[in-house]
Amino acid sequence: MANKKPTWLKMGMSLWVHGTKFKVIDCSNPKNTILETELGSRSAHNVVALFSSGHVKLTDAKQNDTLRIAELSVSSDELERANAIAKDFDNLPHEYGKLGLAMADLEAKYKVNRSTLARWKRDYLAEGVPGLFRQFEKKGGPGKKRLDPTTEAMIQADIKELYLVRTPKSIDETIRLIRSHFAAENIRPPSVGTIRNRIRALSENEVLKAQKGSTVARDQLHVSQDEHRASRPLQEVQIDHTPIDLQLLSSELRQLIGKAHITLIQDVYSRVILGLYIGLEHPSFLSVANALREAIFTKESVLAQFELSDDAWPTYGLMEMLHSDNAVEFDGRQMDHFCAVNRVEKQFRPIGHKEYGGHIESSIKAVVKHIHSLPGTTFSNIRERGDYDSEGNAQIDLQELRRIIYRWVVNNYNRKERDELGGLSPLQMWQKALDEGWHPRMPTSYDDFRFSLLPYEERRITRHGISLLGFKYSAPCLRHWRAREKPRERKKYRIYYDPLDMRRADFVHPDGSGVSKIALISLSSEGPISLVELKSAKIRSSRYPEATPDLHLAHQEEKTILQEAAKKNKKARKILEQRADSKSRAQADGSHKGNGFGSGIDYSRLPDWANTVDES
Repeated sequence: MANKKPTWLKMGMSLWVHGTKFKVIDCSNPKNTILETELGSRSAHNVVALFSSGHVKLTDAKQNDTLRIAELSVSSDELERANAIAKDFDNLPHEYGKLGLAMADLEAKYKVNRSTLARWKRDYLAEGVPGLFRQFEKKGGPGKKRLDPTTEAMIQADIKELYLVRTPKSIDETIRLIRSHFAAENIRPPSVGTIRNRIRALSENEVLKAQKGSTVARDQLHVSQDEHRASRPLQEVQIDHTPIDLQLLSSELRQLIGKAHITLIQDVYSRVILGLYIGLEHPSFLSVANALREAIFTKESVLAQFELSDDAWPTYGLMEMLHSDNAVEFDGRQMDHFCAVNRVEKQFRPIGHKEYGGHIESSIKAVVKHIHSLPGTTFSNIRERGDYDSEGNAQIDLQELRRIIYRWVVNNYNRKERDELGGLSPLQMWQKALDEGWHPRMPTSYDDFRFSLLPYEERRITRHGISLLGFKYSAPCLRHWRAREKPRERKKYRIYYDPLDMRRADFVHPDGSGVSKIALISLSSEGPISLVELKSAKIRSSRYPEATPDLHLAHQEEKTILQEAAKKNKKARKILEQRADSKSRAQADGSHKGNGFGSGIDYSRLPDWANTVDES
């Protein structure tokens, strides 16, 4: 015990050895403490032994007028008390019975309990009078720590290694392992409560960031600062996708085909959902274009399809700003073209910051919550699903799901009164803006708008026509434009195509005089054929050279194979359902003004002022 490092011995403090002042340079080993004189010479000393023999003092003996020790912040009164306690300990009797009575008298004298008095005695025997200075250190209280720095550092290091990791131990296991670490180092372990308090003192942000990552911590703890403020409808619109947590059935066989995706578009000012799209395909610009088309134009066909009143969804108009995440379908050439043609500003949220799209994220959560009440839901995770049999309880096909979601959006979400809107519903906020004189902006040209939502490629004219996505297209007008080209200066022409109906494409005249239809060669189909079906048929023709070169017949052969496979295979059923859905949408669009994807707009149903050309 005599060689234990004294608590009063610290780096940088001053000592007087035999009347000479020294500065403590290294006190890690009390038996070999490095001291330095004022002249810079260094030597090693056993400070504990020297102090016990009275050869080391903490103040200059000549300074009898003051006994204050600055390094330990001990006052003259405290030093006098320490000396009195030391004198009482020196006078303790050695007989067992008398020792107990003497210790009881000291407890009453100094108003401490037996364990505290025993600790004082132990410190005095180990370090002399300075060992009694420890009782004067200000410890405890709110936010105060009583452990020495070394012990505290060990606890914090172990907590960081065991608890603040992606695969954390439980709190009880962390406490057990920390105490085991101290025991292995022959150090007295801190109490269970001490370690538990250190863990409880960690901030929620620190724990979430270490265990689940900064993104999760930000999502759970972020307080919205209303980053998006709009003073009128369509000033800012947000768009996003999400998978639908629901197992769907095929419409004919009523067998499982998997999940769908939904694309939502929402107005920030009124919170009204402007448009949506539900499809089996993975989100792409096609999903975005379908949702945009529905958001921008009136909803008569949608309302009629789902048996809703004519005035149930009165929103329409071009947005001023479109806010989205950084997905490729929002940051590609096609989206740039749409925004340029329709004078829509693009804005992206910072990568990894969902809170910047808080309005659309909130709407998506509301849709997901409603879907979780439907039979066949998969819920958001395995824990939430429990032992629920999603596939066994599936009862809904794609069209039925669309009907459910559309009717819920129109009748519930858009009509629900909200505190953040001053007690008004999203539709009431929209109507309020109309009553105050605001009017939505419409596209200046139907054809320009339709083409802005269609994908396009730039291709040269050859003697065989135009090659578009690996398929040959031809028309008499192509000869005219090829004849006007100079040799070795072949131009590229813009070709728009509809992914839902590839039978024809739109050839844009380079002089701006108009647009001509070009037809797909080697196709005898009378009905629409999608790009997915066309590519699949081409692959089949290349794999089986003996098959007919007619792409439509190849497609029919593949369809027959898929129909047989659909009875057993979920992927085949999903492909068939997706193709049937694409065909029905292409046929529905073709029945309106224009042809194929991006059509179906009825300008006659709009107010007179909405049909005027916007020259601003």
